[in-house]
Amino acid sequence: MKDSGSIVMGWLTKVVLVLSLLGVAAFDGIALVSASFTADDHAQTIARLAADDYRQSKSPAHACATAHNEALLNGETLNCGDPKDFQVYQDGRVTLVIHRTASTLWLHRISFLKKYGELTSNGVGRAGLS
Repeated sequence: MKDSGSIVMGWLTKVVLVLSLLGVAAFDGIALVSASFTADDHAQTIARLAADDYRQSKSPAHACATAHNEALLNGETLNCGDPKDFQVYQDGRVTLVIHRTASTLWLHRISFLKKYGELTSNGVGRAGLS
């Protein structure tokens, strides 16, 4: 009957190990979903700010600089030089793509999984009426 203690300890160790791995995976998954929602919200807000700026300044470069600075404040990046990432239309509408890296426990440390932590979000903004 001495072996029953080691069997229980071996089983308990495996359960704790599996639950720990599932917890880390769940945390990273929640961090990815949260970062995605946050980036989507920021993209819409930044696009609206850029559209408002364009309405006032009539300068796409100035609107892009405003959007770029706002993205940096949120820990995101925006490439104003790429027409796929930032576009101002004649009707005052602004479309943009921001890039964000999700902060996770382990996902960003594993080379073949890093790409899943790199998020892109599209934003479309139209200047507010005033």
